[in-house]
Amino acid sequence: MLAATVLAAVAVGLGAAALSSGLVGSQGGSPNPAVDFSRITPSPYYVTTPTFPDYSNPAHCQLPDNERKRPDLPPLSCRYSSAEPTPGTIPTLSPLVTRPSIPAPSGFQIIDNQLFRFTVQAPDTWYSDMRPEGGAFHLYDPNATREAATQTRIPGGGIAFYFGAGQYVPPRVPDGFLGVVETKLLQPNTSFGGVPGVVWDEGAGEGVAHQYTAAFLKDGIVYRVDVRVQDDRPSAAMQGDIDAVNAVLSTINPY
Repeated sequence: MLAATVLAAVAVGLGAAALSSGLVGSQGGSPNPAVDFSRITPSPYYVTTPTFPDYSNPAHCQLPDNERKRPDLPPLSCRYSSAEPTPGTIPTLSPLVTRPSIPAPSGFQIIDNQLFRFTVQAPDTWYSDMRPEGGAFHLYDPNATREAATQTRIPGGGIAFYFGAGQYVPPRVPDGFLGVVETKLLQPNTSFGGVPGVVWDEGAGEGVAHQYTAAFLKDGIVYRVDVRVQDDRPSAAMQGDIDAVNAVLSTINPY
């Protein structure tokens, strides 16, 4: 089923060092080793401090998790804490900052996330569970909307977006020890409203034909979008889904 689940905070763990094995002597036990270890330059050693979960304040819904505009619509966003930075981290909009006023084309709606400070456009037939103040939220096409409302898999595909944000933690150069998204942001391949960012397709998964991730970094906050495109669609219709995803992502406009 495609209702996009809330993403957990960036998981940080200790990686195991890869060990090289090789023949250091002949089978007869020759005193002359095959490798002169004195001539090997040691790899640099990085001191890392693991980040452990804050068990005193586990991730949780910050608002009721089953409030609905109508019974036939999915619940409003419960603003899961792991998908948002600490309250107050994102500065409120200064009166001197001009908010974007790009009009939506016919058949489209503008979704203004005032807490995350960006707008995004989507077809009028799509459903956003965003609260009036903004924050982490889902965006569903019609089929995914029905699935999220009924918690039932409905044949015919579907597209679901999930928008979240979190504090930026620089990856450890050169091996990108922390965070796939943060590492990819070191080499942007696109931009969102002039802000450098990244988009990539993680490929297929269970019941999913495409899993896109998009992100951009602004004022110390990483804004992330996870997109799932279901696989139970004819190939011709699937291309239409891909085009729709690209069209929505291209309208993200930070302010």
